[in-house]
Amino acid sequence: MDERKINVILTAKKVFSTKGYQASSVQDIFEACNISKGTFYNYFSSKNDFLISYMDLAREEEFTRRESMLDKHDRSNKDIFIKQVLVRVEIMNEFTLLPIYEAAFHSDDVDLKGYINKRLIEELSWLADRLGDIYGDKAMPYVSDCAVLMHGMVQNMHFAWETITKKKINLTMLIQYVVRRIDTIIEDLIESKEIFLNESEYPFFKANLKNETKQTLLSQLYKLISTLDTNNPALKEYIEFVIEEVQLRKPRIHLLSSMEEVINTEAANTKYEKSIHHISLQLNKFINEKNCSPS
Repeated sequence: MDERKINVILTAKKVFSTKGYQASSVQDIFEACNISKGTFYNYFSSKNDFLISYMDLAREEEFTRRESMLDKHDRSNKDIFIKQVLVRVEIMNEFTLLPIYEAAFHSDDVDLKGYINKRLIEELSWLADRLGDIYGDKAMPYVSDCAVLMHGMVQNMHFAWETITKKKINLTMLIQYVVRRIDTIIEDLIESKEIFLNESEYPFFKANLKNETKQTLLSQLYKLISTLDTNNPALKEYIEFVIEEVQLRKPRIHLLSSMEEVINTEAANTKYEKSIHHISLQLNKFINEKNCSPS
């Protein structure tokens, strides 16, 4: 994403946080960014284009935080999983996403509704994948059911608590509580062999997750390449190669693996080092998924 767009989005994030999404107008964003209406619409083709870009940036931040938590940690570590689940709630609050989602849901806009639905499926896919990491192979037929149950429990317990008690909830305790419930549910499902989302539907979650991994990786790569300066021609060339390779129907995994080390070396001790680190995490995920896919 263009750096100018990112600056507008981050400014809008502050506006929404201060005034609230419903009370904020596009004019408020123009003024806070010190740009004209024309300049804004040079960056974004419409208000909906802006909102989708805004939610995309929130999504990238959510992914980056979650993946950085797994670096050098066991994927079956429940404490890390709980912290990762908490990230989504934190991002929802930081970017004031709930009222945006609610407005999109009640609107007649097909693109916004489609985006919200896509994000829900992506989250359920991520939960299903991580529940598989936590509970192992025996749980795999049931992780889609449990992803939906867990997502619903967190949302509804959160809403009920704050509606009934009028107090702020301890989100870490809530997610720990829900994970303990999932412990019991998983054991029961394995014993009873009962599945609601049948086996023909489970691959849908997995396929969607793999597609989202690829799209997130490409999004990060394009974002980086748009910020590279002329002092880094080699890094630009390597990133362009990775982009081309990832988009192939059958990417050459051995080349992507070797390129990961090359770009990390090239970016060492530069302002791009942190960005490359996050890209490496996502590239590793992409490579692992391709290695696990049937040939």
